[in-house]
Amino acid sequence: MEEKDCSSYYSREEIFKVGTIEEWYKAFIESRALERQELIAAGVIDNPAVQKPLEEAKPFRGTCIYMCPSFESVQRIHQKMVDKFEMTDGKPDHKKFVKSFHRPAAGLEAPLPCDVRKPWILVGTLHYLVKEILGRYPWQECQGFVRDRTRSIRQDFTYQNYEGDEAVHCTEVIIRFHLVGLYLLPDNDEYMELEQLGKSLTTLSFLYKASQVPDADGNYKRFPNEAEFRSYMILTHIHDGYVEREDFMKWPEEVRNSEQVKHAIRIYQAAQKCLRGSAEGFNAMHYANTFFTLVASEKTDFTTACLLEVYFADIRKSALQAIASNYMKTSKMTTLDFIQDLLYYEEIEDLIDEIENYGLEVGQNTIDGVSYTYLVLGGKKFNSKFEACFLV
Repeated sequence: MEEKDCSSYYSREEIFKVGTIEEWYKAFIESRALERQELIAAGVIDNPAVQKPLEEAKPFRGTCIYMCPSFESVQRIHQKMVDKFEMTDGKPDHKKFVKSFHRPAAGLEAPLPCDVRKPWILVGTLHYLVKEILGRYPWQECQGFVRDRTRSIRQDFTYQNYEGDEAVHCTEVIIRFHLVGLYLLPDNDEYMELEQLGKSLTTLSFLYKASQVPDADGNYKRFPNEAEFRSYMILTHIHDGYVEREDFMKWPEEVRNSEQVKHAIRIYQAAQKCLRGSAEGFNAMHYANTFFTLVASEKTDFTTACLLEVYFADIRKSALQAIASNYMKTSKMTTLDFIQDLLYYEEIEDLIDEIENYGLEVGQNTIDGVSYTYLVLGGKKFNSKFEACFLV
């Protein structure tokens, strides 16, 4: 007999082979209310109508053994909310369904155990998304689907307050997904990726901290990828004082002394000094060059470079401000060839576009018969065209 995904009354095969979706949807609505009452009476879940201190709450454990709970599968088919990646030949295929993210809201009923997937199922679901969706479809076509489904994976771990190895593994993979998304997706999707990246890194930080408590034998748990992800935690805080306020001595010694973390701190420090702008004067441009040199080094892996690209515009802006404020027009520091090399612009046209975007100008000059293009200095207000439309 087929295993059921919860104490529900229906097997998976029964649902999709017998009767109509409308009939099953109605049956689920009726049976779920009864099932909730039975689970409360049996002491499996808390009664949401009875308030109690958090420390007295019953541990919640999911029982779903599918990528998508049966009720959600039926509900989404009934409501015609099936994604194209969950279809075969244009028809809903329950074997391809993946549980979607459900935003918590007042008035929504709490999930039942059969609505929440077991940890090992969450691992398998994530591997399916990576191999069968990201591995087979263009990134821009499927990224939104995967982003939503990975949020749901994180949500199911949260429902269960689960801190095991499966949660660490899934969160690490999800973070890499968001990092690559920063590079491959259009700029207008950047905010959503950074938001979910930040939340995922916060979750992972708590999971790592949970391992800092020794077991009965006095041994500490170690995670092989911790140095990699600690470096991301540093580099997502380039605009604030994360390094200054973080207690690195609480990190495992092999992590804080790893080359990945040291390299991240060097990049962080160069970026911080550049972004101080006027406080660093003309040195800001040299710190910018140090930043880009570190980014271009062999020590910077692909996913780290995907993250750091987010900061390129701000770093270059600070450097251009330093050049515009601290050099005479006869200085070689104002030539576009020099600035291009200094700030690692791939094309001179990109540099010119950025200069003009900040309300500055490009000029031509000739010395000893040699012509060159330079940044015109003197008196111009340093604003982007976007800012200027508000400030006229």
